[in-house]
Formats: sequence, structure tokens, C-alpha cells
Amino acid sequence: NRLGYDAMFAKEAFNRISSDRISLDRSLNDMRAMECRSISYPADLPTLSVVIIFHEEAWSSLMRTVHSVVNRTPPRYLKEVVLLDDFSTKEHLLRNLDNYLARTFPDGVVRVVRSRERLGLIRARLEGAKAATGDVVAFLDSHCEATKGWAEPLLARIKESRSAVLCPIIESVSADSLSYNGGGSSYSVGSFWWSGHFTWDMKHTDPIRSATMAGGLFAVDRKYFFEVGAYDEGMGIWGGENLEISFRVWMCGGTLEFIPCSRVGHIFRASHPYSFPGHKDYHGLNTMRLVDVWMDEYKRLFYMH
Repeated sequence: NRLGYDAMFAKEAFNRISSDRISLDRSLNDMRAMECRSISYPADLPTLSVVIIFHEEAWSSLMRTVHSVVNRTPPRYLKEVVLLDDFSTKEHLLRNLDNYLARTFPDGVVRVVRSRERLGLIRARLEGAKAATGDVVAFLDSHCEATKGWAEPLLARIKESRSAVLCPIIESVSADSLSYNGGGSSYSVGSFWWSGHFTWDMKHTDPIRSATMAGGLFAVDRKYFFEVGAYDEGMGIWGGENLEISFRVWMCGGTLEFIPCSRVGHIFRASHPYSFPGHKDYHGLNTMRLVDVWMDEYKRLFYMH
């Protein structure tokens, strides 16, 4: 009934009933531009560790994330999927999860690392990166779907430039119907003709430099991540870390780029389905911290707002 649905949606912040009815191995349309599909990547790409942080996540959304990564990442590149359990208490995420992974992935490509206290997203990602062993670490949220060919362009670009921190194009998975809505197949940046007239330059395959990242989904050379200082461990739980890591990468000599040929779906929730310890404004506190550390004389503009 509608009351039950509304209560479930308020609790999970997405339609778990629809998610539970959809196959964990569902097929998806290839949303990439035709130019992306015709690219041949070298065989000797770096190995990949995919780190997925979860805390009280619904079973089907978490497992669909895992299945999509294993199904759509070539085995010769996929070193491991590290599930970092940020102190979950729900039974389906404890022994049930361990038993399921042992049955479903007997080769051990998916493993769980458990925290004994609530770390929050920022410090949990740090622990996940420390546990990873691949050349490249890709962070994904626990309610994503990797698409065909998502990993190769990220690995190829990092092989070209180990200081490039890369974001896939994040596509929408409906929180209500769970339909995979995708996005545009190409993106535009401003360009010009030699005649002096402005034009739009369509980017089908080339990396697109960006000032900042959304934060949930990105790939980085694992050693380089720690060379630039990784995340600020003084930040709490969640919020602001996406801008902090963006500023850090640019100011320490790296680049931040979006990769049009790499696409990952994401359930965009309107609210957080879990509580924050102490009920603090972590986003505000973290943002103040990054402003004081990185923005120099420009921080006055932040405090004006």
C-alpha cells in the first residue's frame, strides 16, 4: 500500500522494492558514443582495485554494484573488489554477506574489510585504499552500476599520466523506478574557428579537464593518491571532501579530468538513509576546514556567503 511504500522510501531514500525485483546481473544499453566503442586499448594496462564503502546499504543495490563491476571489468585488469563495511549492523551485511560472497565469487576477487567503529565516508575510503593492492584504485558508491567498457579508458589514461585523477561520466539510475536513464553521448566545451568565431567543440572521447569533482566516483593511481596526501583525516564523516581533494590535486601538480568513454550509473538519493554521529553539520565544518587550508585570501569570499 501507499503508506508502506512511503515509509520504505523514507527509510531507504530509494525504491528498494523495485530494486529487489530487478536482476543483479541485468543488462544495460550501451550509452557510449560510437567513437568510444571503436577504441582499442593496450593489453598491458594497470591493474584495478575497486573500493566500495557501505554502511547499512540495502542488499540488492549493494550487490548490483558488485555484480556490475565484476561482470563488466575484464578479469585481466580487475585485481579485486574491496567492500569496506563502515560498521554496519544489519544482519544481511554481516555473516550473510560473507557466505554469499564465498559462494558467488569463490576465486576471492570480492572481499570484505570491516571497521570496528563508524569511520564515515572519508576515513573509510582511506582505509579501503590502504587495503587495496591494485595499481589503480577506483572509488564507487554502494548504489552504482558499472557499464560496458567503463574501466579501460580510466586505466589507459592513468597509464599515460599517473597524476591524472579521473571521473567517469555519472549517469542517473532512477531512485523511484530503478530505470537506467543514461546521459548524453558527448559533451561540449567552448572553442573557436581561426576566423575568430566561437564554436562548440564536441568531446566524444578526449579527457575533459574540470575544476572539481562530485566526489562519489573517481579513479586514481593508488601510490599517487597517497603521494599527494590522500584525504584530510581531520574531516569528519562526509561532506566537502570532494572539493578538498579537487583543490589538493590541482595545487600539487596533478590534473582532474572527466572521461567521456567511461560511464557509471548512480542512484541519486534525495536524503541520507542513515544518521550522522553527534548530529553535527559535518559538511559545513569540513568545508570551513578546506577553505582555511587551501583558499588563502579568497576564503573571505566564502565567509561572506
